Amino acid sequence: MFYGDSLTQGLPHLNGETDTYPFKVSQQFAGSTYTKLGYHGQPTDYLLVHLDSFLFGLIDTSALANILVLWGGTNDCALGPIDCAHPAYTRLVYMARAAHAAGWKVVAVTMIARNGWFADAAHRQQFPANQTALNNLLLNSTEFDAVADPSGILCDASSQYYYTDGTHLWPTGYQIVADLVTQAIQQLLSTPAKAAEVAAAHKKP
Repeated sequence: MFYGDSLTQGLPHLNGETDTYPFKVSQQFAGSTYTKLGYHGQPTDYLLVHLDSFLFGLIDTSALANILVLWGGTNDCALGPIDCAHPAYTRLVYMARAAHAAGWKVVAVTMIARNGWFADAAHRQQFPANQTALNNLLLNSTEFDAVADPSGILCDASSQYYYTDGTHLWPTGYQIVADLVTQAIQQLLSTPAKAAEVAAAHKKP
């Protein structure tokens, strides 16, 4: 399952679903099925409120693993409070905990660069620092089973090769995300002992 904002939705997906990173990931796992929920323009507080009602219903008990890929935070830092990194991280953690309780393994995706669609100049100026802060929290967290980090490659939002409008990606950009998410999922599937250890750690008070 892929959950997030318009980057998960796959805007502008001019060629349809095949442009999106969830589709690209699914093609790497024969026989897999996926659900994609991307809420255009929404921050993590919206994502948190709308997450847990369907987590249990979408569990496939016959699957090798049920994996939730979480990608959010960019709209928090572009449109919400200036001090966005820790609140966004906290809400992503709450979502991960709800997913773990329902039987999912969770892959988080780091925030990529952005230079479009800001509330004002102050948000634009502060975004790189907030991006770094949120990504450091994600990369050093024990709350997720894996973290996919496309931020090092998708670091220039002015790139016309990867970005369409300074926020959303061409298929070339989504392919970068898909490749790294695929690697994270493959690692989870190939190291069940490590995944079990991480899952046990989440249950400790």
